[in-house]
Amino acid sequence: VRFDQVQIREYTITIGDNPCCSSGPPLSLDWRYNTTHEDATVDSFESTRAGLRRMKSQMMIPASVRHNMLRNEWDVSMNDIIKATKEIAAIQNHRHKSAKWSQRMARLEEYIEQVRLA
Repeated sequence: VRFDQVQIREYTITIGDNPCCSSGPPLSLDWRYNTTHEDATVDSFESTRAGLRRMKSQMMIPASVRHNMLRNEWDVSMNDIIKATKEIAAIQNHRHKSAKWSQRMARLEEYIEQVRLA
């Protein structure tokens, strides 16, 4: 397989559903994108990005900025932002409880195995 062309598209942003978001509303790419796009060779694209790669910490967007982006730039309603934020919190809570339950079960299984071997 060989790649020689890169097509760069700009997608709209919408409210997301990723529960790994630490606080506030998550962002996601929408299906819609700007129909005007940029074509480049892989080599020219990579040469323009040389030295411009960002670290993970530089790509994190604070909750207040995400909130403002959704409201002011992408016209997402306050109700949708609140709803998504609550859904994310519920999923995170469920994951936390599930992890605690798994740890308890692992300790119980370990105890049962020790008793059986004694």
